[in-house]
Amino acid sequence: MARLMINSHPNIAVPFETGFFARYQRAAERYGDLSEAENAKAALRDIAGERFAQFGKLITDEDEVLAARPGSMAELIDSVMLSYARRQGKQRWGDKSPEHNEDIDVLATMFPDAKIIHVIRDGRDVALSHKSVSWASRHLPKVAREWNSTTILCDKIGGLLGPERYLLVHYEDLVRNTETVLRRICTFIDEPYSEQMLDYHETARQAMPERSLEWHQNSVSRPDPSKCFAWKTRLPEADVKIFDEIAQEALARFGYEVGNGPSSFGTKMRKLYYAVVARY
Repeated sequence: MARLMINSHPNIAVPFETGFFARYQRAAERYGDLSEAENAKAALRDIAGERFAQFGKLITDEDEVLAARPGSMAELIDSVMLSYARRQGKQRWGDKSPEHNEDIDVLATMFPDAKIIHVIRDGRDVALSHKSVSWASRHLPKVAREWNSTTILCDKIGGLLGPERYLLVHYEDLVRNTETVLRRICTFIDEPYSEQMLDYHETARQAMPERSLEWHQNSVSRPDPSKCFAWKTRLPEADVKIFDEIAQEALARFGYEVGNGPSSFGTKMRKLYYAVVARY
């Protein structure tokens, strides 16, 4: 949803997620000196073969990308993304990829002028949403551990980058106070606010790969406040207690309420279920 909102800004293109930036940066030496045309071409062809690059139709003209004569992996990726943005009639690009969560430091080094927006959602709603997605983990303790560690890691690295480069946005605020938060985002990225961002849902389906619509119906619709804190009525009490116990550090850090009270017999049985039956 945040991706589609920012993509609706007249100057910023944010394609379907990539997820490969840090991975290619780490593998850059494998391609040799990227200022050599053949080396850059080999790296670009591998990037073009990435599943998400194909989903988002990132690369339609390899010659156009290589015409910028990139000399590093960061410059090559920048050329890919800038080429995409210009095809949309825009001058700046962004990227939304959950895979970036643990690589903020790598991205910040690759792109020293990058602005990083960290959108966080109550982890119990994250766990709830996983139950309806075929490719996501439904093992609640695993989801809680990953949410706890990843969100804290992102925020700690963001704190080192400082407020000029890192902005924390709560999903719940974006849904319930959309214009206010979008104005804050625009100020952060040094762009004038555009009302078009509020109308993102009018063109959202065209900006989403068709095969992804199955999992992103909420993203292509208007913000729905009922999606905030749905765990309170839809997540079993035992699961809530287990999640709170595992992720209490992150819940407290980001201002989410944390339940109290001892574990019930039902909670203990649910833990046993995750430990023995549904182990992944």
